[in-house]
Amino acid sequence: TIGGIQSNHARATAMAARLLGLEPHLILRTTLGQEDKDPGLVGNLLPERLGGAEIYLVTKNEYGAHGSDSLLGMVEERLIAQNKRPYKIPVGGSNPLGTWGYLLFVDELRHQTATCLGEGREFHRIVLATGSGGTATGVALGLHLEKRSRQGGSGHGLSGSSIESPVVTSFGVCDDPRYFYDMAEIICSGMGYALRGEDGHTISPEQLLKVEQAKGRGYAISSNEELRMMVEVARETGIVLDPVYSGKAYCGLVKQVEENPEKWKGDVLFLHTGGMLGMYDKSADLLDILQEGPPRSRHLFRNPAASDE
Repeated sequence: TIGGIQSNHARATAMAARLLGLEPHLILRTTLGQEDKDPGLVGNLLPERLGGAEIYLVTKNEYGAHGSDSLLGMVEERLIAQNKRPYKIPVGGSNPLGTWGYLLFVDELRHQTATCLGEGREFHRIVLATGSGGTATGVALGLHLEKRSRQGGSGHGLSGSSIESPVVTSFGVCDDPRYFYDMAEIICSGMGYALRGEDGHTISPEQLLKVEQAKGRGYAISSNEELRMMVEVARETGIVLDPVYSGKAYCGLVKQVEENPEKWKGDVLFLHTGGMLGMYDKSADLLDILQEGPPRSRHLFRNPAASDE
C-alpha cells in the first residue's frame, strides 16, 4: 500500500499483513532530500520496521508526478518478477472494499447510542477527519442507508434531519472538498449504490456529507495553534489527538462552533480515527510548548525552594 511517511493506514496494514502471514510492502512519501536516507524509527515507522515491512521512499514531487496508482503498479511489477502474488491496497484503504468497514461502524453506533445518550436520543452530527475519503464516505453512506431503512426508504441523516442538512461533517486535511465529493460518488458506485440511482432515490455527494477545509499549512504540517489545542485537549480529557488527521479536524470543529454556535446545537459525536503515534513526529515542536510556564519535570530530591540556577 501507499501513503505519507507517517501514514496510520500504512502502519495498520503492515501489522495486519504480519498477523495474516503476509509480507508488507509500503510506499511512503517523504520530503525532498530524505528519499535516500534511513527513514528512522519515529512514530508509525517504529512498528512498521519492527514488523519487517519493506519500505520504498518517494519524494512529494515523485508522488505527484506519477500518482499513487502508478507507484503501486511499479512495486507490483517488481514483486511479480520475483514470483510473488502482490495485493494492492490504495492510499488510505479508500476503495469500495475498505469502506465496508465503516458501514459496520454505523451498525455498532446504532447499538451504542442508547447507552451513550439514553433511549430515544440520537446524535445530531458526526464529525471526523478525511484524508482519502473512505472513512467519511462509509460513515455517511451507512447513516443514509440506515435512515432509509428505518423510514421505509425515504429518510436521510439522523434526528429527523433532511436531505439538505447532512449530519456528517468531514474536515479535509489535504486536497479540496471537490476531490472528496468525487471520491464519495466513485466509492458508492463501486459498492453497488449509485447516488443517482434508478430506484427513485437521487442524492448528490454534497447532500450525503459536508466537507470542510482544515488542512491549514498543509498535509501533516502542524501549526503552533493546532499543537497547542492538542495539548489542551490532552490535559483536559486525557485524550491524545493525531496531528495529521483528528487534531486538524478538532481544530476545525472548534473554530466553527465559535463562529456559529447555533449551527452546532445538539449532541455532536467526534470520531477519533486514531494515529497517536504520529505525535512523536512533532516532539521537537511540542517540547517548546510543554516547557512553557513552571517546570513539570524535576529531580524528586531537589529542594523545592532552590532557585532554578
